[in-house]
Order: sequence, then structure tokens, then C-alpha cells
Amino acid sequence: MLAHLAEGILVVADRQTSGRGRLGRAWHSPPGCNVYMSIAFLPAISQRKSPLLSLAAGLSSALAIKAVTGLDVRLKWPNDLLAGKSKKLGGILLETRSGPGRTQVSVAGIGINVNIPKESFPADIARTATSVFAETGEMADRNALIAAVCREFGYWLSVLRKEGEKGVQKLLKAYTGISDTIGRKVKIKAGEMEFEGTAAGIDQEGMLLMKLPGARQLKRVPAGEVQSLRAARR
Repeated sequence: MLAHLAEGILVVADRQTSGRGRLGRAWHSPPGCNVYMSIAFLPAISQRKSPLLSLAAGLSSALAIKAVTGLDVRLKWPNDLLAGKSKKLGGILLETRSGPGRTQVSVAGIGINVNIPKESFPADIARTATSVFAETGEMADRNALIAAVCREFGYWLSVLRKEGEKGVQKLLKAYTGISDTIGRKVKIKAGEMEFEGTAAGIDQEGMLLMKLPGARQLKRVPAGEVQSLRAARR
């Protein structure tokens, strides 16, 4: 069925018993307080540019949170939502599969910590995680937030599908405008490799551009764990 969808399918859960983040990590998913949503859709862009879909989902989530709650959210490449003192507010997990006739179907899984009190986080993430409630002191309407994410994501998907390279540039400009990564000296861990440099930008395929010490050309990073080493230059 997913291979023939036109506008997308939205699945929302009140809780998750096996919440999953990047690299198979567990995602703390208590009932009744957060947003756990998945949007299945036809990407309608080339496979080599599919990382842009993850950026679009992250940007959409950040803009939706700002619109509904007033909270400023920043984006850590490729898919983390940060708030306050660069604590993790949420994350994106995007996967693409081939359906019948080799039709590509993408699913954007979006998790946002909304109304969970800071004292409810497990000890292993309590110092690095936050929520809308922890940052603002106010409870947020989860349904309004879900609707806002869908509206924003629908808009940015349309931009990517209809505006070609201009659409890509529009997305990257909006994304980098609230990036917590670009301009920072960072450490990247990608598989068995680890290196440090300055995050210089994001290319038109969604890859991080790194300026490495002594290198003349920027290094393109398709994926990896990012650790910030100093404050961003703005």
C-alpha cells in the first residue's frame, strides 16, 4: 500500500515500548507527554539527495516547535533538535525502502520531548536531554505540534520536489540559519574513523563539508556522530 500513496501516511503513538534512534540506540518513550510520529511518503527526489529529506524533517520540526511554543530550537547535523544549553530536545530517523516495482518509500520518524519534566529523564541522559516543558515551564499542545510539523514538512517536501536546485538552496539556507554545527570546530566519528576540523557548510546532497587542518579541499561527510569542541562563530 505504501508504494502507491500520494500525499503520505501519518502514524502517531502515545508511547513506544521499543523506541529507536540512530545507530540502533534506545529512545526514552514514556506515555502521555511527548511526540512520537512517523510520516511515510514518496520522496520524489533522486536517491543521492535523500539525505536532504532528513534535513527537511529536522528543519520542519524546529520551525513547528518555534511556531507552537515560542521555543528557539537549533539543529545539530544531521538530525538532532537542540534547545537551551545545546541539550537534546528530539531527533529524526529517516529510512528509505523499495516497494513493489522498485518504488522508493521513505519514512521519517520524529521524536520530540514535549511535556516530560526534567526529573523524569533516566540518569544516563538527564544531563544531556531536555524538553519543551523543561525549557519554557509551560505545557504544550501535542496535537497542535504534530499538525504544525506536518504542515512544515509538507511545505519543504514541495519545495524540494518542485523547485529543483533553487529548492535545495532554499532548504539549506533555512537549515544553516538555525544550525548548531556550522562554524564550529567539531569531532566527527564515522564508523572506525575519527577526525577533527571545522564544519564549513552543507552541500547540495546534504553532506557536511569539513575543513580539516592542512587540507586544501573540503572533506564531504555523508554521515557520522558530531561532537562540538568550541562555540560557534556567528
